[in-house]
Amino acid sequence: QSLSDGPLASSSLLPLLDAGVGVLLCCLLTAISRPTVAGKTIDFESPVTNVWPDFAQRDKSNITLGELLQHRAGLVRQFPRDMTFRAFCNELRVEHVLASAPREPDSEGEPCRVIG
Repeated sequence: QSLSDGPLASSSLLPLLDAGVGVLLCCLLTAISRPTVAGKTIDFESPVTNVWPDFAQRDKSNITLGELLQHRAGLVRQFPRDMTFRAFCNELRVEHVLASAPREPDSEGEPCRVIG
């Protein structure tokens, strides 16, 4: 179902993108409080690629977890306008879209105007 498909129904899927932020932050804080299975430690200054190697696509290898969480990574909007709710609810699809999102030129240190 897309935004133009009509009224919501009991079978409608909704992208609750901000609903999981608190859970994500708790998981991240737990993860950085102890070493990984491989013995590595991460913090907010660690590159995102330390935990998500595919994120390095399109000049994003130096973006830190802190920049991403603070929406200072400079990602350009990548979600297609016709992306359906079902596609937003597909974790692998969203992961692929975000990993392949380009970084806005000369965006380092500037608040992102679009996403992440």
